[in-house]
Order: sequence, then C-alpha cells, then structure tokens
Amino acid sequence: KTDTATTTAATTTAATTTEATTTAATTTEATTTEATTTDTTNDCENGITDEANQKCNTSIFNKTTDESLSPIQIKINKINSDDKSCDYTVEDDEVTPFYKEYVKEIQKKIIQYCELEFEALWKETRRTKTPISKATNILSQKISELKKDILSSDTLCTDYNLIKRVLQDVIPPTLLKVVTFEEIFERVPHVYLGSLFAASLASNYYYSQQFLSNLSVFNFFEYIQKLQSECKN
Repeated sequence: KTDTATTTAATTTAATTTEATTTAATTTEATTTEATTTDTTNDCENGITDEANQKCNTSIFNKTTDESLSPIQIKINKINSDDKSCDYTVEDDEVTPFYKEYVKEIQKKIIQYCELEFEALWKETRRTKTPISKATNILSQKISELKKDILSSDTLCTDYNLIKRVLQDVIPPTLLKVVTFEEIFERVPHVYLGSLFAASLASNYYYSQQFLSNLSVFNFFEYIQKLQSECKN
C-alpha cells in the first residue's frame, strides 16, 4: 500500500510540477496561444541575469523575427517560402490529417518527458530516502539554474550541431517531413529556439543523472562531449 501511494504521489508530482512537461509543452502548438511565445521569450530576456541576457542576445539565438506570431503560425503557416500561402492546420474548415498527427506527436512527447522525470524521481528517492516533494523541488531548481547557465554560455549557444542534435529530439517528426531543420532554424524566432534548447538540454541531463548527488561541472562536460560525439556520427 505504501508503494502504491508513493507511486501515485510521484506520478502526480511528475505530471504537474515537472520542468520536463514545461519543456515539452513549449512545443505544444496544438494547445498554443500567444502566451507560449511570451513565456519562452521572457524566459530568455527576463528570467536570467542581465549579463546572461546580454550573452544570449549575442549568441546564435539573437535573431528575433515575427515574435508577434504564435509558434503554430510560425512553424506551420510559414513553412513555405517564396510568399506561397499554405495552411497545414485547417482545410475547408476541417482539421487536417497533418495537424491531427502533429497533435498526437506533441502529446507523446509530453508523456515521454513526464515518464523520464518520474523515473528520475523514483530512482533518486528510493536511493536516498528523500521525500518525493523535496526531491521534486530540488530537481526543478537544478534544471532552472542549469538552463540559465546554458543560455549564458557562448560555447553552447553557438554550437549549431549540438543545438540541432538537441532540438531534433523535441521537434515533432511530422513537422520535419514538410520542412527541414535548417528552415525551422531560419524562420522561428531564435529567442524561442534558445529557450527550448536550454530547457531540453538541462532537463535531459538531470534525468540521466543521480541529481540528488553533488554533481561536478566535469560531469556535465562529459555529457556534452557525448552529445557532440553523436553529432559527428
């Protein structure tokens, strides 16, 4: 009974307080509003220190075009070039098969990140006997702090191959069938992409580690090196 209750509590915590859900949800154009773009923009512009913000503005993510558009408009309505108008979301007042599949993939990604966080929390609370609520707060804080550090890093925010490697795991495959990553990178506001890159990288790092331990900077460096080596293969 205790295990069942703990599992239920952990599942609820992972689903409601997870930084990973936020990470995946920033790609949830299925339920997106203008607030989504505002949140991710503010995260880069207001959620980090002035020094970090200055570096963010001079990094590879310094292009901020069409920020008034919602992500669904940016990612789908603008995938065609040469001023061709193409709406992949609605056709004859009906939701298109593309959009339906797009929604399903986003939902799957959110569930995946919730499961990753639950597994990380479950393993660490069992290993250290730390209360699930405390472990959740620690994990969320560590992810947020690392995200800020990533956004302030000239090295990470200018590594195009690493950025591509991380974002391709977040962007729905359906979208990549109709537009290349390079086109997305050119057309989506880079403040938005930068926030998504940092959130995804920070979350996945801590989900793969014993995050309640005092992890060294070298540990994160090794993790980045592993990702960079995958980019070359």
